Amino acid sequence: MWRSIGKIAVTSVAVVVLFAGWSNAQAPQSAPNALVIERGTLIDGTGAPPRPVQALVIVGNRIKEIVPPGGNAQIPPGASRIRAEGLTLVPGLIDSHVHSRGFDAELYLSHGVTSVLDVSNIEDWILVQREGVAKGKIFGPRLFIAGAAINAAGLFSWHVPVKDPESAMQATRRLAAKGVDMIKVHSGITPVQLQAITREAHRAGLNVIGHLGVTDAREAAEAGIDALAHTGGIALALAPKSLADKIKAMGTTEQNSLMLEMDFDVEEAKVDALAKLLVEKHVRIEPDLVLRAKGVSRQWPQFSFEIHELLKNPELGYIWPSARERWLFLTPVNDHSRGEDTDYLRLMSREEQAKRLAGAKRSFEFHASFLKKFVAAGGEIIAGTDAQHFGTPGLSYHQELQLLVEEAGMTPMQALVSATRNPARFIHKEKDLGTLEPGKLADLLLVRGSPAEDIKNIHNIEKVIQDGKIVETGYHRWYKNPIPRPSTETGGTNPVPIMTSLSPNMATEGDSEVTLTIKGSRFVPGCAVTFNGQAVPLVAGNQNQLTVKLQKTDLMTVGTFPVVVTNPTPEGGPSQPVYFMVKFR
Repeated sequence: MWRSIGKIAVTSVAVVVLFAGWSNAQAPQSAPNALVIERGTLIDGTGAPPRPVQALVIVGNRIKEIVPPGGNAQIPPGASRIRAEGLTLVPGLIDSHVHSRGFDAELYLSHGVTSVLDVSNIEDWILVQREGVAKGKIFGPRLFIAGAAINAAGLFSWHVPVKDPESAMQATRRLAAKGVDMIKVHSGITPVQLQAITREAHRAGLNVIGHLGVTDAREAAEAGIDALAHTGGIALALAPKSLADKIKAMGTTEQNSLMLEMDFDVEEAKVDALAKLLVEKHVRIEPDLVLRAKGVSRQWPQFSFEIHELLKNPELGYIWPSARERWLFLTPVNDHSRGEDTDYLRLMSREEQAKRLAGAKRSFEFHASFLKKFVAAGGEIIAGTDAQHFGTPGLSYHQELQLLVEEAGMTPMQALVSATRNPARFIHKEKDLGTLEPGKLADLLLVRGSPAEDIKNIHNIEKVIQDGKIVETGYHRWYKNPIPRPSTETGGTNPVPIMTSLSPNMATEGDSEVTLTIKGSRFVPGCAVTFNGQAVPLVAGNQNQLTVKLQKTDLMTVGTFPVVVTNPTPEGGPSQPVYFMVKFR
């Protein structure tokens, strides 16, 4: 692993110690939970150049002072000391886009992610988790939450469905009253609904982040949104009107514009104008480049290797199999060379895979190039990963920062600011978090080498300090969240799928073929569809919708035939059947 904890000497002193450059003349009589980090190089998170320090003094859970070389400071009695020569002090990382599952705490903290922004979850559970972490009862990164996402319909069971501006405003008020730290909107929210949400959220002192679908980035900016999740809505805002209208008509379908393939030409003037508009409207971008990079970026082979190596650790046996698959894949089109049937499109032809792969690569390259223009125009990035949907908690954050530098053209220092100060400002916590300054909460990392020179040095974490305390990093097979998330995935098992409808539900005897859309929920990677007990090929799918193709041989005989979706083991199993009829010609 990257950490080498034993390299740092930590000692305790029982009395005030005097040495060159230090004074104990005004030393307090006692200083409980004091920690002094001696020497080292400081990256404070403000964007200022790295600078050497004599010491960083922590008393309780806050930074008391940062002493420059040759300066005088007090060593509090009973303080622990860390010698940090050759190390860089960096603010604790803040992942701006996660969906907690309760078992990811060790992964975040061992990779230096001391705070996360949970942008959509089971509302009551995530409120309890935030409280438990704040009270020190639950081990994990600081939690800042959106509660449930607001959507036009319940794409996920924990979404808050709204149907008009009034109900959207009421949903925002209710979430604000619960004490959330931000508001999240999802793919089905219209521009008019979004305007009502942002107005109410801003009145409550909350920012709004959006996973856009039927609203494009330009419309969202005009409606007052504060951040675009997944770099969402940008391609949609630049797409030809016919394509944009088609995407918007998909409504609440989760992916719609998120993974829109860039198979159309874009005028540079329109790109520049959109970047300028977002900057003028103070819209931040949360890119999730690591999500788009799977299988298509030059870094992906190394990233894939890093994930595989991490998951080999037997102490991480508590991670659900379904989560492991998600972290390594988005669809097999991203890595079809492995030849494993691990996702919805596993039966796609090689030709179709190649086409989809080319589209995904164009999309990745476009969004990286847009970020370059956006940052050059003065835009603000808040780094995030979509962990743990498709991002590996902690590790994917290091990979995201690498992509921001190597593909989006940011300097290492800009990337670090996007991972520290900017997320803290987004949730209005900049007085406490995001930078290393006197009075701030003591969340910081000790890193071997300088990530300001090479962003990949962020891997080399020697020590993690959270809330003024040294965190035990590493993994333990016995780790368990004391209040597990109520979920169909509990215990590492797959849920039983639910089918609600078929479209069409009828064909005529002897038809050549029929493309069948199956709607429902809980469809997972590796699921299979049978028609009258025989497997039929999947064309596309997500957790709420699958597309399959019935061949002429399936339609030769009249009758009523069961269609069943079966999720793979562990657990899983078949759905209840929904019936398809073949009528006489």
